[in-house]
Amino acid sequence: MDAERSLTIDMTEADVIAANFAALGIANEATVPPAEAVLTAYSEFIAENKKVPTAGEVASRIGIGVSSVRDACRKLAAAGRMIAFRSKSGQTAYVPKVTP
Repeated sequence: MDAERSLTIDMTEADVIAANFAALGIANEATVPPAEAVLTAYSEFIAENKKVPTAGEVASRIGIGVSSVRDACRKLAAAGRMIAFRSKSGQTAYVPKVTP
């Protein structure tokens, strides 16, 4: 069990779904859950731009509404996968949690 756990610990939910479809030999027709898409978009934006994106920038990047991005961020923060903080403007901002 520990070997299986170590193989999937760094995989997102979307990665696990894709791997299962591939193992079954069928096309992956699953959509990426909004929270996973938001987390990925934050990570990619930060890597590319070296700054924390706004919810609007993430929404534009993945084609969903700003309120959906904010909702996903709140859920990801509650699950311990993102960190919420106050930005310079006083608004709540989020970053992916990458350290224990």
